[in-house]
Amino acid sequence: RNTDVKIMSYVGYGNQTHVRLRGRVLENYTVSDAQETDSSMRNLWNIVRRFISDELPFVPLTITFCGQEKTVITDEEGFFYVEFDLDEANKIANAIISVMGQLNPHLRDITDFNHKLWAHLFIMSDFHLDVDSPYPKPSPESLAEKPEKVDYPSNNIRFGHYGKTVERLIEAASQYDDGEEKDYLVGRIANLMKRSNLQWNSDSVKDETILKDLKQLSGGKLQVNESFVFESASDLLKKGGKKRSFKGKGKNKGRNFKKRN
Repeated sequence: RNTDVKIMSYVGYGNQTHVRLRGRVLENYTVSDAQETDSSMRNLWNIVRRFISDELPFVPLTITFCGQEKTVITDEEGFFYVEFDLDEANKIANAIISVMGQLNPHLRDITDFNHKLWAHLFIMSDFHLDVDSPYPKPSPESLAEKPEKVDYPSNNIRFGHYGKTVERLIEAASQYDDGEEKDYLVGRIANLMKRSNLQWNSDSVKDETILKDLKQLSGGKLQVNESFVFESASDLLKKGGKKRSFKGKGKNKGRNFKKRN
C-alpha cells in the first residue's frame, strides 16, 4: 500500500528536572495531488483518506531529548509515553567530567582545566548536550574561530649571545650612583657576560672582549673597578651548566657545533 507513518504528539508536561512526552504512531495514507482529470469519485476518496488512519501497535520508537535517548514500544493502540529525568543528565555529565579529570589527576582541580573539560564534553556531543554547566556553553562558531595573532616582541638585541636580560641589567646599573654597590653590580654583570659568551661561542674568551662589549652596550657609562678580576672560564661554566651545542646533519652528522650568532 502507498502509505507512510505519522507521529502525532500530544500535550506533555515538563519542569526543570523532568519532562514527560506522549503521542501516537499512525499509519497515514498518502494522498496524491489533485489533477484536473480526477473524477468526482476519486476526489471523494481522497477526502476520506485525508481523515482516516490506522494505529501502529508494538512499534519501536527512538526519542531524543536534551542529549538523552530512549527507545519505547507503542501499545496496542499505537500510543507511546516516555519520561526524561533532566537531573539525571546533569549527574551523568558531572560523572563524565570526573572520569576525564582522573585521566590527568595532577590538573583536575585547576579552574581553567575544569573549564576545558566541560568545553570538550560539549564538543564531543556535537553541541547537542543540554545540561547545567558551571561555564558558558561553547558554540560551533566559536570552535571555528581562529585565535588572534600574537604580536612577536620586536626587541632589537645587539648581541644575541648576551640576550635582552643583560641589556636591561646594564641599563639598570647605569642609573646607580658611583660607589661600592655599583662596582659590585658591574662586576657581576661582566662575569655574567663572560659566562654567556663561553656558553654560546668558544671555550675561551678574552676579558678585553667582554670589557669592550660592556662599554658598547652601556654607551660608555659602565666600567669595572681597577681591582676587579674576572672569574675563570672553568668556574663560570660550572655555574652556568653544560655548554650549549647542536649536532650536525648530513655530511656533518655526529659532529657537535657551537651555536654562534
